[in-house]
Order: sequence, then structure tokens, then C-alpha cells
Amino acid sequence: MPVSFTAIDFETANRSLASACALGVVRVRDGQVVDTRYSLIRPPAGHDAFEPGNVRIH
Repeated sequence: MPVSFTAIDFETANRSLASACALGVVRVRDGQVVDTRYSLIRPPAGHDAFEPGNVRIH
């Protein structure tokens, strides 16, 4: 059976869920990657401190 889906990945600057700093999206159709997107996001003030552990993961 063919597999089709879209996967979304958010990266955060720190432990705050409001600190999104990157977004990745992959579309898979019939088991094949057909599109990828990646965008950096500026976290809002008050949630924009980048923790070293989070930076290492990225």
C-alpha cells in the first residue's frame, strides 16, 4: 500500500513552547519525498534566549 503524508518538525530556542526558531516540512507521496521546506523563525521577545543544549541539537 502506498504511503503518503506530510511531516512537520518545530525546533525551539529553549524549553518554552513559545520559542519556535525553525520549521521543517517534508511531503511524502507514494513512499517518495516530493517536497521539502525549511524556514527560520525569530522567537518572540521574552522567549528568544537560545539555550546551549537546544543549539547543539539543531
